[in-house]
This record gives sequence, C-alpha cells and structure tokens, in this order.
Amino acid sequence: MKIKSDYVKQNNLWIKLTKEQKQYIINKYIDEFEVKVDKDYNVQITNIIFNKNELENIGYMFRNDCFDLIVNVKDRDIILSNHKTDEETINYIDTLKNFYKITETEITGELFNINDYDNDEIIQIIPQEKKNKFEKNKFKILQIEA
Repeated sequence: MKIKSDYVKQNNLWIKLTKEQKQYIINKYIDEFEVKVDKDYNVQITNIIFNKNELENIGYMFRNDCFDLIVNVKDRDIILSNHKTDEETINYIDTLKNFYKITETEITGELFNINDYDNDEIIQIIPQEKKNKFEKNKFKILQIEA
C-alpha cells in the first residue's frame, strides 16, 4: 500500500481526477468530517471518520492480490499491478498470452513516456520484486492489444 500511495503522491494523481471522481472517493471512504472556514476563507478539515469496512476491504484485496490499481495518465487508463517476482511475472504474462497479443518491455528505474505506446493498446505496469535493497527498481511494461 505504501508503494502505491507514494506513486499516487509523486504523480499528483488526485489533481488529475474529475470533480465527480473525487466526490465518489470521498463519499465511499469517509463517513464524516468537519469543515471550518475562517473570515479569511481559510479552510480546515477536522474530525475525519473513515469508513473502516471499506478500508479493511481494500487492504485485504491488495494484500491478496485481488485487483490492480487503475491510474489515468493523459486520458488513458494504465493498470498498475502489485510487485511480482520474475517467475510470477512470467507465469502471469504466459496466461495473458493465451487470450491477447502481448508486447513486453522492461525498464529499470526510468520514467516511461505514455506517448510512445499505441492508444488502442492497454498498458500494464508490473513492478518487479527487488532481490536486494541496492538493486534498481525494475518494471515490466505490457502492451495488450484490445
């Protein structure tokens, strides 16, 4: 969860959401909160009460690798997966190849440019598990023909 949270923060994904998407997230995961506005129109949000059941469900599903995170970049959805070992990634890609034409690219700690990929293809990013703390971050980029 921390790695995905860091990814969201680093890429300012909240800012990229529409007003409706933000409202949906707030309504789903927050039960109550207080808003205070002072005379200079400074807003302070306090006493946030999260929907404990929804947060527990998300934590459970991520831990059990039930779903991936969908991230919208330049009006395209990208699937961000949980960390996988090299073997898990190979098995996963082999399974996908039974149903789709897959093109895979591996990058090492680099940013990738979404514009380098065909707009008609689904992009999935799979972070690879590090073998030690000194190893650079590696990612498998999958292009899946729709």
